[in-house]
Amino acid sequence: YNHCAFGETMHENIMYGTQMLNAYGFSDVDKDEFIKQAIYDLVLHEVGHTFGLNHNFIASQLHTQKEMQDPVLGATVGLTASVMDYTIPNISPDKTKQGLFFDIKPGPYDKWAIQYGYTQTENEEETLKNLLAQSSKKENRFMNDADDMRVAGKGIDPRANLYDMSSDAIAYATDNIKMVNDALPKILKKYSTPNHSYHELRNAYLVLSGHYARSLNVINRYIGGIYVNRNFVGQDSTTKPFTPVPLADQKRAMQTLNKYAFSKSAFKVPTEIYNYLQMQRRGYDVKRDGEDPKIHDRILNIQRGVLDQLLNATVMQRITDTKFYGNKYNLNAVLADLTNAIFIEDLGTAVSTVRQNLQEEYVTRLLNISDPKSSYNYTSKSAAFGEVQRILKWVETPNGADASTQAHTAHLAYIINKALDIKK
Repeated sequence: YNHCAFGETMHENIMYGTQMLNAYGFSDVDKDEFIKQAIYDLVLHEVGHTFGLNHNFIASQLHTQKEMQDPVLGATVGLTASVMDYTIPNISPDKTKQGLFFDIKPGPYDKWAIQYGYTQTENEEETLKNLLAQSSKKENRFMNDADDMRVAGKGIDPRANLYDMSSDAIAYATDNIKMVNDALPKILKKYSTPNHSYHELRNAYLVLSGHYARSLNVINRYIGGIYVNRNFVGQDSTTKPFTPVPLADQKRAMQTLNKYAFSKSAFKVPTEIYNYLQMQRRGYDVKRDGEDPKIHDRILNIQRGVLDQLLNATVMQRITDTKFYGNKYNLNAVLADLTNAIFIEDLGTAVSTVRQNLQEEYVTRLLNISDPKSSYNYTSKSAAFGEVQRILKWVETPNGADASTQAHTAHLAYIINKALDIKK
């Protein structure tokens, strides 16, 4: 195996988990146990590689969200199917209902795979055949780095992802976002320590907002996703090799993104925190662009990460292709819902500067997609063009909410009309 970044992942997990444990009042004993389990999980993962195990990024989807907080199940079966996944800390907002934070023993997939790789018996061929027959079991599913969706446009099965948890990863990620929102208001008091700088406060904000972004990128993979089953003929006749994510789950993912990535209520960090996001200066390490916090850039970059997936050329084509074998969420509906999420709340009212950034980013991407010379397929170009026309009608309608909003909508109308005139 060429590369494993699980050590870096665990470092991020510990930083994030520390913030959550502080926010929800876990004891010092709990915090010690958290670190202990993190070390167990890290060692198990790396030793797994020495046994020849690949990463297995579907392993975290073994249990339901409720089962994840069953300490007995975690200690006997395992928190996940394999220690070879890249998971996040399993933290409950109710500390009285806390299961394991991390895996502390090999999972059922690990035992099965190692048994297959190292079994030596007189009747080895028959033994291995019987082991292989167990590959259709839920706990023995396998998807490695070739399958994962860590990068926008890569992979097709949203269950093969990093940093997701439970068989309902959308709900689990949504709860993580809610936990971040609960924790953020508490960090100013926690990290305002006499005779200390505000560097720890800044780090806490970056860690929490970074996990917020990570959770959004778990959710957005379900839109246009396909569940993959690689069982051979005769192993499982009830599950097809390719099954598009059900419409209800895709719509649920879009609605969640609307609320936590695009809406006016998204990114509701207490504004007083921004005054204190100061790094501790050491020598000449002040950045060239200044040491002040770039809040708009931070938020827009998170939103860009979501749009990178939803407006990826491969993803958009897949949404259209899958209508032939079961996908009920067609591309025009996806883009209509996305446009509504980004614009509808603001029609006839003042548009915040955060939303102005998002709207211009989105319009620019739609124009690039609909350009006749773009590499997107024809259906994607047409769908994007249809949304541009919808938006143009809105922004050409005078909006006298305030000078900033007037300038913003006039500028959107300008760049759309200019682009459409060039393309005539």
